[in-house]
Amino acid sequence: MATNFYKNQSEPKTILKSTGIVTLLTDFGLQDTYVGAMKGVMLGLQPSLILVDLTHEIPPQQILAANFQLTTIQGYFPPGTVHLAVVDPGVGTTRRAIAVATAQAWLVGPDNGLFSGFLAQDPPLAAVELTNSHYWRTPTPSATFQGRDIFAPVAAHLAGGVPLAALGTAIDPATLITLPNLVPRRFPVRGRSLDGSPADASPTTALVPSDSPDSPDSLSAAQWVWQGVVQHIDRFGNLITSIPASVVPAEPWLVQLEYLQIPAVTTYGTHNGTHNGTHNSTHNSTHHGTQTQGQLVALVGSQGWVEVAVSGGSAQAILGVTVGQPIQVRTRDGC
Repeated sequence: MATNFYKNQSEPKTILKSTGIVTLLTDFGLQDTYVGAMKGVMLGLQPSLILVDLTHEIPPQQILAANFQLTTIQGYFPPGTVHLAVVDPGVGTTRRAIAVATAQAWLVGPDNGLFSGFLAQDPPLAAVELTNSHYWRTPTPSATFQGRDIFAPVAAHLAGGVPLAALGTAIDPATLITLPNLVPRRFPVRGRSLDGSPADASPTTALVPSDSPDSPDSLSAAQWVWQGVVQHIDRFGNLITSIPASVVPAEPWLVQLEYLQIPAVTTYGTHNGTHNGTHNSTHNSTHHGTQTQGQLVALVGSQGWVEVAVSGGSAQAILGVTVGQPIQVRTRDGC
């Protein structure tokens, strides 16, 4: 009897139909031929594939950045697209090579958390470990280039109509690796700062997790703080956090980065003379165009996350922040 690889349900009557589209996201860059080799393998198997480069400029081995970039393309491709992602610092180790089916797409790549954000929005229905070497480029793949020898041919076969179950051993989607600290946490503000002074006397306010027994039963919006991390730094030096627009308070708000408080603005249109998307927040009345050049601002970006930017410059260069840096969103009255 065939293994039922669909989680908590019988196999659907209608299986996701391939579009023949495969997207590619890697940290390989464009100086070398790694990306070209992967495309050659796929086109050799399925010459009619439509190959779309998402980006190959993920900083080397930065899984968090890859996770963010994959999340930002959801909803732009038709159902049945195969997303191939290779940012794989664990290549050659015991980390699993996987393919995942969701309601909208297939995902192919290493099981290291880079699909965490995508799967949070489009949950996995099924997953397999890629153990069937019949669908690899070679039964003896390179220990350092499995993107070419395993992931690329598997993506091509999926796009060509090979069933997910044929590609390897079924695994429980609940066992897929997820990245820690991506989901922002809400904390109530305690009455004292870390040094024991009144909370409004210090920008660093003592916090208690919302599930703590000491948490108040009912707090106003001004008494809550959202804790997240910097999940990506874009080419303009904008700091893109893991805090979504949906939790931004209606009151005037700010971002706190260690001891620095950065007020929010409403819109943000250009950066360094280059159009950088339209960023909107309905929660404050200040327009970025009125800001002094070099002034740090917080805003809700076009991709739906709280960001820190600087008018006419790079927030990353000014602050020296790296991916993973803790960051908070709070109302100005909640300081």
